[in-house]
Amino acid sequence: VPSGGDYGFNIVSPLDALAVNLYGRADGLHIIVGGDTRMYEYWGYGQFAGQSAGRKRGCFPHVTTWAPEGEKPFVYAATDIGAVLAWRNSEDRTDQWVILDDAWSAVIGGRISALSVASGEQPAVLVGTKDGQVRVLDAVDGHDIGRTEATGSAVVRILTRASEALIVHADGTVETLRI
Repeated sequence: VPSGGDYGFNIVSPLDALAVNLYGRADGLHIIVGGDTRMYEYWGYGQFAGQSAGRKRGCFPHVTTWAPEGEKPFVYAATDIGAVLAWRNSEDRTDQWVILDDAWSAVIGGRISALSVASGEQPAVLVGTKDGQVRVLDAVDGHDIGRTEATGSAVVRILTRASEALIVHADGTVETLRI
């Protein structure tokens, strides 16, 4: 519904979404939406509520986030062609734009089917693939920490708590992974 000439979120094919304060504060949220042609950032509060805060080109079917204690968060997105990209806001601005700077990227080498973050002692991005493997990447710099064996059944969901993850496969198998 238009509001004062602003048509709000205009996304052809939203694939995943999350809410996070890109400034690392507790005073409101931004909305990140992974889409089939872009990743979109929107304001969810304040004077710019509902307006675009920025975007990145690419197909991003999976998005997630993690913030080191007392710092600005990272935003992670998996592409449709097997890469994980990480961004982080480096400056607080007074206009509507939130600039997400490149933090790191990693080529996974397989089709990505799930993405999550384990926030334990060694924070890690967990990347599930269609062949049933989970790649574990350092959440801060993206270096490869490890990987599981491919099971042949796609990873459909990764549920995390601190340094543990439940890996759910398409065939109903559930694995426990300790990071």
